[in-house]
Amino acid sequence: MEAKRMSSDAVRQGWRDVVDGVMAGGTVLVERYSKPVAVVIPYADFMAVREQLEELQDIRLAEESLAEYRRDPSTAMPIEEAIALWEAGEPEEAESGD
Repeated sequence: MEAKRMSSDAVRQGWRDVVDGVMAGGTVLVERYSKPVAVVIPYADFMAVREQLEELQDIRLAEESLAEYRRDPSTAMPIEEAIALWEAGEPEEAESGD
């Protein structure tokens, strides 16, 4: 089934209709300035693909981290230090390398 394409303005103005359509099994591709930016899908579909989505998000984060390291290797920290920061409840520093 092809996703219904809507501008972000149209989605905002017709949110109730968007939700009703998605609840009926439809999918809405949201565009901003004619570029796709989001998709609204039924909750059951989201639950079915949630694990794969989380894996893709993890991969994207790893690729971003690797690109940052390649730009500036000084942003890296030893894994032991990152774990210690994480366990101390300071995940922001552990994630950013600061």
